[in-house]
Parts: sequence; C-alpha cells; structure tokens
Amino acid sequence: MGFKIGDLDVLPGTTGFGHLVGNHRGAGDLKIPITVVNGAKSGPVLGITAAVHGCEYNGVITCVTLGRDLDPKQLTGTLVLVPVANPPAFDTRTPFYNPLDGVNLNRVFPGNPYGSSSEQIAHALYQNVILRSDVYIDLHSGDMYEEIPLHTGINRVGDADLDAKAEKIARLFDMNLLCIMGKGIDDVGATMETEGMTFAGLRSGLTSCGNAALAGKPAVLIEAGGMGTVEPRVVDIEIRGIHNVMKYMGMLSGSPDTSLNHTPCYGMYIVKTKLGGLYTPDVACGDIVKKGQRLGTMMDIRGRRIAEYHSPMEGFVLMMYTTPVRASGETIVILGRLTEKPESH
Repeated sequence: MGFKIGDLDVLPGTTGFGHLVGNHRGAGDLKIPITVVNGAKSGPVLGITAAVHGCEYNGVITCVTLGRDLDPKQLTGTLVLVPVANPPAFDTRTPFYNPLDGVNLNRVFPGNPYGSSSEQIAHALYQNVILRSDVYIDLHSGDMYEEIPLHTGINRVGDADLDAKAEKIARLFDMNLLCIMGKGIDDVGATMETEGMTFAGLRSGLTSCGNAALAGKPAVLIEAGGMGTVEPRVVDIEIRGIHNVMKYMGMLSGSPDTSLNHTPCYGMYIVKTKLGGLYTPDVACGDIVKKGQRLGTMMDIRGRRIAEYHSPMEGFVLMMYTTPVRASGETIVILGRLTEKPESH
C-alpha cells in the first residue's frame, strides 16, 4: 500500500517527487514541492520542512540530498521532505516574509484554509506533513542577512513525556546550544523601553514546531548557518543529525549517537530599535552577555551617535543582522536566557 500525500501515491521501497497545493490562485495553483522516501517496511513517519523562510538554503540542500541519496529499500517507515515550504519567498529571494501577503509564515501556524497566502500554506503543511508525522523537524538558517550560532530548539507544552522526547531528539544533533521555549518559559509579556529600545519574548506557539508540539508531535527546530549561503559543513551536520534521528526512530539500522554535549538556553527575546540609522554592534553571535552590557550603538546618517543599546538580561546572542542599516521597529539582536525562569524587568 502506497503513502498518499498531495498528488503522490508512493509505493513501498520507492521514492516519489510531487507537490502539495498551497493556494489556489488566479493563474493556477501555488505548488509546494515534496519528496517522499517510502521504506520497504512500514514504520514511523518523519516529516522535515525547509525554506519556511525563503532565503535559508542549507536546509534546502539537506532535503534535496536526503531525497536523492537515501535508499528506500533500506528504510523502515516513511521520510516526508518539503525542501521549499515557502515557494513565493524562495523564488523571489525574499527574506523573512512571503511577498504575496507580507506575512512571516513561521508566525501563523496552524494556518487557515481561508486566510492569506501564508496562512493557507501553513494550513497545508500542518494538515499534510506535521499531523501525519511521528516526529517533525523544521530546518532553518540565518536568513539573507542574519547571522546565528548553530543551535537546536524545542517547545515545551507541559506534557512530561512529549517534552522529554523532543529534547532527546534535539540532542541527537551535533550542535552545542539547545534553546528551550514554550510553557513555563516563554515570557511574552516581557517588555522594556529605554534608550530607544524595546524587547519582548517570542510567541513560540505560533511557529511550525510550536504548533507541532501542541498537536502532540515531538518537534525540533534547527538553526544552522545563514547569510544567504550554502555551507557544506552545516549541511553535513544536518544530514548526520537526521540519520541519527532515523536510527533513534528505528527507520535506519544501527544505534544513535547519544553522547553529544549540549548547553541549554531558554526562550527567545527579540530586542528592537525605536530609532533608525546605522548600527554598530559590540557583541557577536554566540556571545554570552551580561545584563546591562552594551550591545551596540546607533548613529544617524550625519554620523551623530543617537542611541546606545544595553542587554535587558544575561543570555546568549542567538541572532544578529549582518548589515548596519536599521529602521524603527527592526531587530538589534535576539537573546536566549541563561536561566529557565525569567528575570524581573
């Protein structure tokens, strides 16, 4: 019996290439490419998406490589790969947003079948990939002008068994930093306005992995590489990690490597500027910063210093833009706390 998804019906022991429909549009359907590697023996389903943000390319190459190189006759269960989850952004090299509606796809899960383009894409991915998977992995990078340290991420939902399984899967990737978000951790009410700066916690439940976790699926976010490039070393880390996950799930023969070391951080805090200008950072991605430490400075186009930005917490620097240009409302850095419980602000 074949594995049916989108326009595919993939027989056991074979690989199929096809599409999901993201939107029905005036000139034809918006099609999302999918690859299904259906093992010779029935078993669990591993779902993997990439390019939820259109300029995050390492995951695309990882999915393409897995779909090309995995032998379905040696596989137990089914691997569902979505190498390009956001085709409009991918095709137009648009970072962060779907150019058809100006929406960040990774903030609207589980989507809406009657919503905007991004909401409909999220709905198609949620219904066809996430809900049908026993484990779900979403491959991200720094986008076109983002720099990040290698890290994995999970969303706790308060189910001890599910949360523990997601963390165990995240620790199968050779990436030292593990960002833990979700119930009891996300501090979405955190806010501070000073020196032209504001910050707040990410509403992680609206992301692909956050919604997968809420649906009872162990889900892992991968953040690897970025800046609009493909890095073979990073692709290799992702592929080795996914092979490790498939061994853990019993999809490939052999025992998973569970000896990898990881350092946890907690939550994601987006620090934004209320001023525009040219930003000069004082910290780098992966740095640990102290509360009150200067993150960087802003000058206007005449060269006058107009603001200094100081860290609202002790934590890891999880993301920075690589360009100096900032407009009001744009991100300075994203931080992850060192401690599980939020500080008082």
